Amino acid sequence: MKLAVFTDIHGNYQALISILNSINKKKYDDVIFLGDAIGLGVDNELCLKTIKENNIKFLLGNHEYYYIKGVRNIKTIDKNKIAHEEWVDKNIKTKLKKLKLKYELNINNKKLTFLHYFLTDNEDYPYEHLSIIRNNTYKEIFDKVDSDYIFYGHLHEDKYDEINNKKYYGLNSSGCVKDNNTFYYEIDINKDIKIKKINIKFNRKKLINNLLNTNFPDKKEILDKYYGIKLDK
Repeated sequence: MKLAVFTDIHGNYQALISILNSINKKKYDDVIFLGDAIGLGVDNELCLKTIKENNIKFLLGNHEYYYIKGVRNIKTIDKNKIAHEEWVDKNIKTKLKKLKLKYELNINNKKLTFLHYFLTDNEDYPYEHLSIIRNNTYKEIFDKVDSDYIFYGHLHEDKYDEINNKKYYGLNSSGCVKDNNTFYYEIDINKDIKIKKINIKFNRKKLINNLLNTNFPDKKEILDKYYGIKLDK
């Protein structure tokens, strides 16, 4: 069995199309997206619609959660995010039903769990805060997941941990990239489970053009931090 998995496309339609073109040339048994089709980038509606229309298992990311619930209804949200998230909402027409927080597979006596990020019982916001990585408290939280292999996004970086014989794979953002390379991950499930990062090119020139020619809140900071584009003003 072979799976294709990617995460955090964040409105980068050019990267998304390159990923799907590569995936469609191969024979995967399933394709899983770990959430955050929207936010940060500008082609949010296109990305959301394309992922929904391509028979992809679509898990709830925090940006979809903001959209579904409404950022002003989330008590714990960083107030600096509100303007940008409301701008994203205004440019989306596709309706989202409640997406699943996780997807699980049991193969060859091994359990695989896919999720956007580690979950809490908080009714206001379902994900752990990124600070668990920075303050190094994450291992105890990770270890609570009842699974042999765990795949997650949200961090925008590749990360691997092995805790009590459980393997944790943090998958990097396929949309927030600083050159013309994007990627997805191939999971080959046989007697062993092998994970391979598939690198591909995309039309970064068109992405940059779309970003520069669209006005949105926090533009300067977002372009610099997530796309490596520095604006003079």
